[in-house]
Amino acid sequence: MPAFQLFLNQVFGPQFFTKEMELSHVIQQTSPSSPILLCSTPGHDASSKVDELAQYLAIKNYRPIAMGSKEVFDIAEKAISNLARTGGWVLLKNVHLEPQWLLKLDRFVLSQNPVPEFKLFLTSEISQNLPSSLIRS
Repeated sequence: MPAFQLFLNQVFGPQFFTKEMELSHVIQQTSPSSPILLCSTPGHDASSKVDELAQYLAIKNYRPIAMGSKEVFDIAEKAISNLARTGGWVLLKNVHLEPQWLLKLDRFVLSQNPVPEFKLFLTSEISQNLPSSLIRS
């Protein structure tokens, strides 16, 4: 078992890997300034869960963004700024590809003073490169 999985097992218990949380419950318990991180094993993409929930709840302002290049940083920050102000959901896919950029994401989201209708979702492969501040938030 990789070190990151061992860490999560120690912190959250073995059910962390076997019990799937209901995403609709998670969004009710999460503040607009706290990103919702969905981790999965390599090769599995958890973004479909967010897509399906956004469609089911008829979220009008929903912006999925695939990370993976420096050009996407500006697009992601503009989407977060806009929807944090007006309300809506942003989904940043594959954030494990941008661990350095993630270091400033928490502060950036807080600085936007998001409205209650804002949610920020992040999908990632399980990776030890994810900032610990993101995992704790």
